[in-house]
Amino acid sequence: MLSKFLRESMSSRHSKIEQHPLQNDLAHGTISKEKYAKYLQGLLSYHRGFETALKKHINDAPLKGIVDHEYFMIDRLEKDLIELGFSCESGSNGNSNGGDVSVENPLELLGILYVILGSKHGGKYMSKMLSDKMGSEYHHHYLDPFGTKLGALWSKFVADIDALPLSDEERNTVLKGAISAYDAFTHSSDLAVAK
Repeated sequence: MLSKFLRESMSSRHSKIEQHPLQNDLAHGTISKEKYAKYLQGLLSYHRGFETALKKHINDAPLKGIVDHEYFMIDRLEKDLIELGFSCESGSNGNSNGGDVSVENPLELLGILYVILGSKHGGKYMSKMLSDKMGSEYHHHYLDPFGTKLGALWSKFVADIDALPLSDEERNTVLKGAISAYDAFTHSSDLAVAK
């Protein structure tokens, strides 16, 4: 199964990013609004490049029939930044990993989407911690975009990708995309804590 292959192949990366200082601050609700905004700006830059490619290839195999319109996050990131009182100009934080995203292989795009959607499980918890610290007026649209629908949405996505008849080479291409997504999360985390 593709989901098991991806989960096992990336377990060390998953553990590593959880230990990142910024991710630790998010998980404990101790991040400043400024660092949180810088992190979201970096992710916005990344999503702008990724989602442009995803829309371009949405009807190509293996993405066709798997990608739902709810999976797009740019509007949510922009709403978060506006509510926090920060710019949606993602380039302003010096992020060179965003609009430059040039992934065009649908298999790699699927791997990126797997990581982004999977991150919403931890994001749901982070959103609650941040609301406790920052106040309930902030919803954290990016971290917790699906609310109570997350479980069903994730189960359907996993079932869809596990049903794909992929070769070993194709699975490795999906993994390549997933690794690039972890690298983007790490890059945005690094930028947010940089002096």
